[in-house]
Amino acid sequence: AYVIYTSGSTGQPKGVAVPHHAIAEHMAGFLEEWSLTAADRLLQTSSVSFDASVMEIFAPLSIGARLIVPKADAFSEVSYVADLISRHGVTVLHMVPSMLSTLLLLPQASQWRQLRHVPVGGEALPGEVADRFAGHFDATLRNHYGPTEAVICATHMPVAGRQGPGVVPIGVPNQNVYTYVLDRELQPV
Repeated sequence: AYVIYTSGSTGQPKGVAVPHHAIAEHMAGFLEEWSLTAADRLLQTSSVSFDASVMEIFAPLSIGARLIVPKADAFSEVSYVADLISRHGVTVLHMVPSMLSTLLLLPQASQWRQLRHVPVGGEALPGEVADRFAGHFDATLRNHYGPTEAVICATHMPVAGRQGPGVVPIGVPNQNVYTYVLDRELQPV
């Protein structure tokens, strides 16, 4: 379906070929998990050079939902992003936890009652950010984790209630995905 370049866990750049069946399976799982409808509005937050952009672009378009495409380098201007969320009534907001943390500090964040789903990934989700989110919204917050080689994300963790200090766990494997925990010698534990 596409080739995307990543350094992954090795630090050495390489192309990852993602087959049609893998992205189709991932997309179907995402659409089911979030029960997206044509009434949803998703803000594209990922660069097209990042694997999450595939989900952000094609999930809403595949069901007739609205995709909000920001101007280039939009995420260096927090007020611009906040305005997009408000003006377009964004219902699904996928982003990295550090950007979510910054947005939650804005006064207008408490007015985003239309938000239904907020998947986060790309970096560890601090418990304090999840707690701040829970204090603002009834929306579903879900922590996602996965290397590019695993087609966007391999695990998810629904985040409910207060989390406290530390980071939110990466959760359980997605549908039709297996995960393994290995020791330093790459042996299963």
